[in-house]
Amino acid sequence: MPKFCVIGGSRYVGKLLVKRLQAADHQVTVINRGSTPAPAGTEHLTVDRNDEAALSAALGSATFDVVIDQICYTPVQAAIAARAFHGRTRRYVMTSTIEVYDPATAALDAGVTLIDTADSYHWYAGEAGHNELLVARALARYGRDTSHVLVATKGGRGRPGDGSWTVNATPAHLKRAAEASRKRLGVEAIGLYQLHKPDPSVPWAESVGALRELLDAGTIPAAGISNVTTAQIRQAHAILGDALVSVQNQYSPAVRDSEPELRLSTQLGLAFLPWSPLGGISRSSLDGPSGPTSATIAFHRIAAEHGASPQQITLAWLLTRSPTVIPVPGASRPASIQSSARAVEIELSEEEQTQLEDALPLSG
Repeated sequence: MPKFCVIGGSRYVGKLLVKRLQAADHQVTVINRGSTPAPAGTEHLTVDRNDEAALSAALGSATFDVVIDQICYTPVQAAIAARAFHGRTRRYVMTSTIEVYDPATAALDAGVTLIDTADSYHWYAGEAGHNELLVARALARYGRDTSHVLVATKGGRGRPGDGSWTVNATPAHLKRAAEASRKRLGVEAIGLYQLHKPDPSVPWAESVGALRELLDAGTIPAAGISNVTTAQIRQAHAILGDALVSVQNQYSPAVRDSEPELRLSTQLGLAFLPWSPLGGISRSSLDGPSGPTSATIAFHRIAAEHGASPQQITLAWLLTRSPTVIPVPGASRPASIQSSARAVEIELSEEEQTQLEDALPLSG
């Protein structure tokens, strides 16, 4: 029985790869940090692949026919793996989960033309830009024209690896972060660069001024801001002018605190990108300890009438809020992305829009 070792085979697309190997009667060992369980029927080695000594110790005397490394993104990681698996395998494949029909490829196939990411979208410390690399690699390997696809990324936040988030919007950091993102994305200029969150320790005008400098330097052709107030939108617009093209705030059926920011964005002609747009819409109207709410009942009822999912109805509703709204739902499964993309085909009547609005809590 052929023996395979899969590094990072516990997330959704990694599990698909493992299942395919198991279906072909291959013996599979999965290596990860243990934050998520390995697929059933595999041997699981819990170890940090960036710790060469720990990795070698965990491997012991094990040998494999093939090693598939799905999470190798840096020369340092490649060197560690090369040394740790030297003499242990006949073939080492440095690849990525994107080769197993990843979400980015699914988005492209579904006709999505805006891919939103950030340098802080990663799990562990030392992995800044992880998702940017995934997006860049997916676009490079797509095999069809992607010149019409806008890749937007963000800078100004960090993830230390302990589950927390940090904020650093100093001009020096933002300029360094933007240049690093540009290199990871493999582009001459980032399509849309967004300041991820205001830094309370830095004057807002200084942070926005860094975006102005990036624009003047040609690093970015357009700028956006995120998690902001109406006052911050107005100040940024005064500094950046027409180069400010977007605002990204949390907005959903459950969280509508940014209603004033949505209205202002519409007035200024700025794209409004709701993040976490599906908040408050459960998979089932019976989900949750408190049972169904009037909002979930309304979204589920109208979804049933359209032969759609409640999530699709939510996205369709968001599109009626303003002509500048572009929802950015997150997804880890290709099927979810394809379903979200089909929401643009749903037209809600004025009566249905009123029913949904009436079912929601009052907004600001």
